Amino acid sequence: MPPSDMNLPLLFGVNPHSPLSLGRRQPASGRSVAPPPPEEDPGLTRVDYGSGEGAWLKPAPPINGADGRGHATGGSGTLREGAGPPGAGEKAKAVGAGPGQRWRRWQMAQRCTLTHEASGTQHSGTGDSGLLAAQQTAQVPKGRGGSREGTSLGDLAWGPAWDARAPACTPPRKGGPHGGPARAPRLRRSAQIRCPPPLVKWTGGSQAPETARNSGPASVTGSGGNESIMAEQVALSRTQVCGILREELYQGDAFHQSDTHIFIIMGASGDLAKKKIYPTIWWLFRDGLLPENTFIVGYARSRLTVANIRQQSEPFFKATPEEKPKLDQFFARNSYVAGQYNEAASYQRLNSHVNALDQGSKANRLFYLALPPTVYEAVTKNIRENCMSQTGWNRIIVEKPFGKDLQSSDRLSNHISSLFSEDQIYRIDHYLGKEMVQNLMVLRFANRIFSPIWNRDNVACVILTFKEPFGTEGRGGYFDEFGIIRDVMQNHLLQMLCLVAMEKPTSTDSDDVRDEKVKVLKCISEAKVSNVVLGQYVGNPNGEGEATKGYLDDPTVPRGSTTATFAAVVLYVENERWDGVPFILRCGKALNERKAEVRLQFRDVAGDIFQQQCKRNELVIRVQPNEAVYTKMMTKKPGMFFNPEESELDLTYGNRYKNVKLPDAYERLILDVFCGSQMHFVRSDELREAWRIFTPLLHEIEGTKLKPIPYVYGSRGPAEADELMKRVGFQYEGTYKWVNPHKL
Repeated sequence: MPPSDMNLPLLFGVNPHSPLSLGRRQPASGRSVAPPPPEEDPGLTRVDYGSGEGAWLKPAPPINGADGRGHATGGSGTLREGAGPPGAGEKAKAVGAGPGQRWRRWQMAQRCTLTHEASGTQHSGTGDSGLLAAQQTAQVPKGRGGSREGTSLGDLAWGPAWDARAPACTPPRKGGPHGGPARAPRLRRSAQIRCPPPLVKWTGGSQAPETARNSGPASVTGSGGNESIMAEQVALSRTQVCGILREELYQGDAFHQSDTHIFIIMGASGDLAKKKIYPTIWWLFRDGLLPENTFIVGYARSRLTVANIRQQSEPFFKATPEEKPKLDQFFARNSYVAGQYNEAASYQRLNSHVNALDQGSKANRLFYLALPPTVYEAVTKNIRENCMSQTGWNRIIVEKPFGKDLQSSDRLSNHISSLFSEDQIYRIDHYLGKEMVQNLMVLRFANRIFSPIWNRDNVACVILTFKEPFGTEGRGGYFDEFGIIRDVMQNHLLQMLCLVAMEKPTSTDSDDVRDEKVKVLKCISEAKVSNVVLGQYVGNPNGEGEATKGYLDDPTVPRGSTTATFAAVVLYVENERWDGVPFILRCGKALNERKAEVRLQFRDVAGDIFQQQCKRNELVIRVQPNEAVYTKMMTKKPGMFFNPEESELDLTYGNRYKNVKLPDAYERLILDVFCGSQMHFVRSDELREAWRIFTPLLHEIEGTKLKPIPYVYGSRGPAEADELMKRVGFQYEGTYKWVNPHKL
């Protein structure tokens, strides 16, 4: 059964009381001065929120009997303000004047719906720049059972919001799209200030209550008297969660250019589209996180229909029977065009099809290249020449591999850069969308306790691990062309290394973060063969099924292939913070478990008084499965004796956040593209530095046909890899293993 709106804050990991969702900004010092009314419309009326906030409003005609004088339809109810898919235009909502009125800034009101729960009446409007909504509580005449509280619905009104206390809310410029005021200049993420308090239902007084961060129901005193006012949290609707994600996480101006968005999947008949992209778009659609007027267009050479696409992809949707009506709505927004990848006429047909959709000719367009890199050049050239939106924005998502070495990567990057600007290109590495990979920056830069120890004086080594318990399973032909270093290490593990090793960025702005990652990569010398162990799995004679087959037993793998299915590489970040600390990257197929993690092993305690019974401390960030952060540490063994033993401080997400749904990595990243956030995507100079580190090693391995070391399917990998790690300073005791608390 689909989740109710009441559970959405937990479902999306949004705490309605937290500063991330609806935090209250603090007044700046100094006297606030209201700006003059916009020159475009001197008939607007100034409305003060108090504390220096306000707006210029223009009342609209009464709607559904809401006369703007505090009229209530009766019954107990609450007013829900939500931010749904923002649209173009300049309207915002306000509830009209009346007793007990409180005007309130609502930053996320690009499109809002006001619902009176007792009557079910709804009003909505859209906006393009600094918008607002107003909330009012009106006394309902006493009746049987005593006094009742209701929420009245008043006039629609529009006008730019202002806040004299902060530059983030200054009146917008003239000349916005669709005849409305222009949107305010985009602010850096660090410069944005969150305006509204948590949504509350309240009684009495002329001021709405304050609600403390991370608090539940609270008793507060209104400024109109000493009476006690009970504040009760109003559950966030899907629309509001969507607004929070868009406006708070994605900087607030992603949807300004067009109401319509068209998501075009190039390679719609392939495995990636079937197993990942279509399911991801469905999940975003189901949860109300896509712009309201979004269409999905599939494109491939195969002659298919939407019914064929549905039949192929729906098994991966994980849809419940109750979601079938919503699923039908989703596929009603799908269409399909068959055509060639290197033929201009095919792309012209695609463009005509897109233009024929609602507002399609001026829609924002996202092109997802779910294609082999061999056709990237032809496809991107034809998209540029035949399929670009002339009024909306255009964005292109490119899947890895981004070339096979530095030279091929440069050639591809130069080609794409000649057609699109860097802010239109989204090179996707799905590991950057994983919860714990994104958590690395927060752990590092939001916790004071880590700052003094995150350096060469305290860290002995860093191990970045990626392990899969299965082999190529019939996909060896594709894998053999690239190998494990290109497939995993040069991208996923190196991105994780950057997040561990980089300096604190100036802000969370996309380029500020990526600038620091590039600086780290420039400090890493080329990988050396002397610091590498390669392996290739062989069948396990005691195994069952696939485990009995080695890599060379895969019929799609060339006979006698020397492609590595396991690699361990030691890199060094040659800067002041990390000089001399080995970063050990390990990845492989057909190993003993599925695991991806970051492990920092700290140096031995100086002046040991426990007769060498103490093991090294470790901080482990477990990326998958069973997301967790835990610290291995020494404690006294419970009981009569005074002996130290290994234990842990453990934050296991499945235990601590039981009701939180962690989105799939592709969900986060595709939503990022809609919202224009590039922080979790790879920039061209970042990609170039990554290939610089590994290209000489790859050329040497392939030029000399370096033979990998055999290891048994289901083992830890080659023993030589453990010896390499020990040689550079990692101490593996094997005396302690983390256990998922759910299994205790």
